[in-house]
Amino acid sequence: MSTIDGFRWSPSGPVRDTARDNPRSRRCPTCGAAPLEPCFRMRPGGRQVLADYHDARKQPPAEQPAAKLDPAAAGRRIAALGRLEAAIRAAHQRYERFSPDQRAYQAWAAGDVVPHRITQALDLRGLDGPGVDEACGVTEPQVDMWEAGELYPTWESLVLLAELTRFPPEFFTLAFDRPPLRAADTSLVHHIRQLPPDVDPVLEFLPSAVAAVVPAQEPT
Repeated sequence: MSTIDGFRWSPSGPVRDTARDNPRSRRCPTCGAAPLEPCFRMRPGGRQVLADYHDARKQPPAEQPAAKLDPAAAGRRIAALGRLEAAIRAAHQRYERFSPDQRAYQAWAAGDVVPHRITQALDLRGLDGPGVDEACGVTEPQVDMWEAGELYPTWESLVLLAELTRFPPEFFTLAFDRPPLRAADTSLVHHIRQLPPDVDPVLEFLPSAVAAVVPAQEPT
């Protein structure tokens, strides 16, 4: 049975060759590629083009030559990377050291630091003089002004004070259940020849001192 112009001729007459209209029948004879992929078997030189096409698909992509880097430029990049890593470590350590995620920070932000707690911590550790100010990251006489309730410490300074005195930051925010006794009102009067000045303990900071350091809380 012959096929002419898309028709198969049979004794009963011409019958349309539906196989030619079926896309599934027009796959590549070499690899069975789908109809959407190129097939050149019916064109002049199509077999060679088809063979080259399939060979190209099987070949791995060509490797790009590695770019040459100047040694001086490489050294600068390594040095810059080292500085970046050091900065990241320092920032992480600073965050861990001054982390606000604790109750002491919330109390500090509320202005609850007690000046007399600073005095207590320094007296118990026997700390005095300009070295205390320097260790707390401030200049003299700022620590004295803390004890007098006239200057509110920053959070960073309070953390440094806690490290210096080996008391947790929360210690400096603990309120007194009752007014603390003066040295003259205790048995120390029998053991200390020269008592400290007879002054009342300072239990709170001036509101203006707190407002000058703690940022105002925006209403929610």
